Amino acid sequence: MNVFAYGLLKYPDMLTTLLGERIQLCQATLPDYSRRTIKEAEVPAVAVVIPKTGETVEGSLLLDVDERGIKVLDAFEMLEQGWYRRDTVQVQVADAEEVVEAQVYLAGPAITAYSNGDWDESAFIEKHYQAYIETIIPAFLDEINIS
Repeated sequence: MNVFAYGLLKYPDMLTTLLGERIQLCQATLPDYSRRTIKEAEVPAVAVVIPKTGETVEGSLLLDVDERGIKVLDAFEMLEQGWYRRDTVQVQVADAEEVVEAQVYLAGPAITAYSNGDWDESAFIEKHYQAYIETIIPAFLDEINIS
């Protein structure tokens, strides 16, 4: 299954830490969506996308994620808690005429009200990126039981 990633999941080392394997990816664009941030005290300014006609979101297309990988991503994106929801979209592959189907994690009911302002990717990388790689993802993986 292909997954369009626009925030944490678009970084190869973040994915490798999370999934335990390298995932093939390529650059892609999601039309008619806008990338926003979550302004919630418990969350370190993560990104979400919401429908927005005429805007586009640049990201990465994760290719052929297996069933176990999808289960890990679903848990990481907190689908059961309503933080995100997964939906099917069409994305434009960069440097190609190809449009492909992919899954994307959209703002879920638990965080939609908190999605406002543009995501400051450079500030996230500077302040939180290493913590995700070194602490947050390993602690998450210790808590879940997905085989």
